Amino acid sequence: MSKSIALLGEYTPTFPPHASTNAAIEHSRKILEADISADWVSTVDVEPKLFERYSGIWVAPGSPYKDMEKTLWAMIYGSLSATEHYYCNFGVNPDCIRELKQGPLNISGSDIEGEVRVIEYPGHPFFIGTLFVPQMRSTPESPHPLVTAFWGAVMAANTALNTDASPNGGAPVS
Repeated sequence: MSKSIALLGEYTPTFPPHASTNAAIEHSRKILEADISADWVSTVDVEPKLFERYSGIWVAPGSPYKDMEKTLWAMIYGSLSATEHYYCNFGVNPDCIRELKQGPLNISGSDIEGEVRVIEYPGHPFFIGTLFVPQMRSTPESPHPLVTAFWGAVMAANTALNTDASPNGGAPVS
């Protein structure tokens, strides 16, 4: 059975992370010997049924997005703006780490300076957020393990969707 994910973002073939995303997916597809595919989906085309059509969702790097109203955060907030406490760019505010550690997310990776670079949600089949672009390091000889693990989770979750025994209640992996 074929598995497919949506790559959310405004695809630009000359943007290195987008080209690397496509390449990394191909690297993992080959190592898994799986019938898997990925479709770039513009934010203009995001709608609730998207989650029914795809086994997984990958939010691609790069912006601006064409339709901010259809980004996941805007759909969750129901607005294009929100007032939040955020005082840093491209990182986790060190003053918030203690509070972050008290919630359901796990800080599972940091850089050499100790800044948070990876978070996980242990109650989800595959929820990993990174502040780096793993697909940039993927090669045909050595597919990136995060990309390959994501596809493995998509394949396993799609099988579980046929039953109500899925650990996430039958929702697609995202």
